[in-house]
Amino acid sequence: MAAVLYRRLRALGITAPGSAITLVGGVLAAAALSGSALFGWAGGRLPMDADPALARALADLSFLSGGVAYSVTFAMLVSGLSVTGLMTLLLPRPLTWTGLALAAAGMVSLLSLIADPFGYLLPVVRFGGLIWLVITAFLLPRTRPSRHQ
Repeated sequence: MAAVLYRRLRALGITAPGSAITLVGGVLAAAALSGSALFGWAGGRLPMDADPALARALADLSFLSGGVAYSVTFAMLVSGLSVTGLMTLLLPRPLTWTGLALAAAGMVSLLSLIADPFGYLLPVVRFGGLIWLVITAFLLPRTRPSRHQ
């Protein structure tokens, strides 16, 4: 998805850093989710007599990569799209401001590592961000309107 959005922004003539931030954030978010899945898979394959500390470490790594790491990197993707869409007027303003709020929530979710109350931001970013991303991909134009129209 990040590569498609990057190509669409580039095809629209966007050369600002926002398109690259979108691509990098999307790739890193996908890597974080893949890491979470791999840690979860490895934890599920532990033998019954495995060290409980190892099981706990794999569970923690799965949570960290699929929770906080995903939220922060997904915030990069969303902020790259939102700022670019806001500055070029390619996306509706309410959608871009919603994206910026989601990006801020993604960055603030990093605090869930030191304070549990911030943990509620993780599902907000994951599920709210997915809905936002689908709407944005649908509304992002394929071509830029010419100035002569």
